[in-house]
Amino acid sequence: MRRTRAGATTGGGADIYKFLGHTKFISGARAMEHIPYELAGFDAGRPLVIAEPGIAKKGLAKKFLSALADSNMTVGALFDDAPPYASVAVIGDLGALFRDRGCDSLVALGDGPAVDIAKGVNMLVTTGVDSIMEFEGENLLSKRLKPSVVVPACGATGLEAANRATIEGRTFVSDFLFPDLVCIDARMVKSASPEAIAGASLAAFAHCVEAAAFPHNNPMTDMYAHAAIQFLYEHMRRLPRSPGTKGCVALANAFAMAGVVFSNAPAGIVHLLATALADETGVPAGIAMGILLPCYLDYKTGVMKEDVREELLLAMAGIDEYCATPEKERALKSIALLKGLLRGMKESLPRTLADLRIPPYKLKAAAELAAARGDGRVDLKSCTAILDRACSAASTGQEGFPQ
Repeated sequence: MRRTRAGATTGGGADIYKFLGHTKFISGARAMEHIPYELAGFDAGRPLVIAEPGIAKKGLAKKFLSALADSNMTVGALFDDAPPYASVAVIGDLGALFRDRGCDSLVALGDGPAVDIAKGVNMLVTTGVDSIMEFEGENLLSKRLKPSVVVPACGATGLEAANRATIEGRTFVSDFLFPDLVCIDARMVKSASPEAIAGASLAAFAHCVEAAAFPHNNPMTDMYAHAAIQFLYEHMRRLPRSPGTKGCVALANAFAMAGVVFSNAPAGIVHLLATALADETGVPAGIAMGILLPCYLDYKTGVMKEDVREELLLAMAGIDEYCATPEKERALKSIALLKGLLRGMKESLPRTLADLRIPPYKLKAAAELAAARGDGRVDLKSCTAILDRACSAASTGQEGFPQ
């Protein structure tokens, strides 16, 4: 058996895997003070800073600038009105601003669209193309981009540290899109709302479980995924209450690690279905993943007769409970713990897709879209079965699939 980067068997006699963890992490109470030093290592020191409006309204942009006050770094320009949708027009305007102000690097403050916009600007100014749309798809960039930093808040999509961007609803994937630095600062992450934290946590949890819960993964993916799952399981139990500063920092680390995990594994069926539902209905992808994940695990173990790796219990519950649980019961116990966690989030998470009142034709369209995007790795029958299950008792998982 041979393993690819995504963990699929490809035949042959040797076991191999590929993993890229390009991004450097800095995390702590005064992490932003390290950014000038890190950029200087790239011979850069005049960034274009892109921030969401909410970052500015909460005074976090000022905190960022204050953190740089004792350094020699000069902010070339600050754009603190990043829209909630990464568009080519905004990217073009910011590309011109980048050049006019003599910038040499990019810093994204916040999550989601702000990071996607920064990645789009980086593609534009580095390559000099007329339209970045020629890079839509996978692995079409051929050169390293300018130095980039992401300073996340705690309402992340889980993909800020990943090797991809979503612009104009289209996906760009390249290992050159990994940020050079993810700077997790307690001052930035503690202001997120419990609702935003819940959605981001569910997305990160789903990405890590899909990457690490089943056979034919790789040890590096395991390392990142298990660490993220440990942080997530510990601090998600406090939701919908605020997890506190320490909890927010731990969760932000988990979100960033989940982005690296997702970049080194194929998109799983939960991600494909959730993003398809988001595209078809506007339901937040993280919320959809929280509803779909236990349904997927039930389907895999009950219908497909595929095992869940017992190490998932180790990541969630720790060494003591793992050792105290009989080997044959560990996988099912990890699924039970996951379902219990999700039931405890009932104030943040709808119990079923039916609670969201999604019309049947939208569910059918989402299943077809997910199967099409799966490139043969998932089929329409499985997508439909999991969605049907999610419409009845997704989060409780008591009834199970028909045998």
